[in-house]
Amino acid sequence: MSQTVEEIDLVYATVPQTGFADLIFDIQANNLPPSDSMLRGAVEFGVRRVVLISSGSDIYGVARLLPVNEEHSTNSNSLFGITKLAIEKYGLMFHRLTEL
Repeated sequence: MSQTVEEIDLVYATVPQTGFADLIFDIQANNLPPSDSMLRGAVEFGVRRVVLISSGSDIYGVARLLPVNEEHSTNSNSLFGITKLAIEKYGLMFHRLTEL
């Protein structure tokens, strides 16, 4: 019987207000590189599924219609939301390239 290996990523090192204080740190050291490393490690160790927990209101911005679903436009009101969206896009890229 094959074993299903899953990982849930709940880690994020900043909050919406901290991105404005030091955007470069947020992008270069704090959140994007660790997420990339986690996704690469998941592929290397045969993890089949990763659940990336995001931050809806920070990614979507002001709702144009309710309820907000994943088809809603992404017009973040914060640098935090933009970085979270980038991590979602990294996850999607890994899925397409590696079937993670």
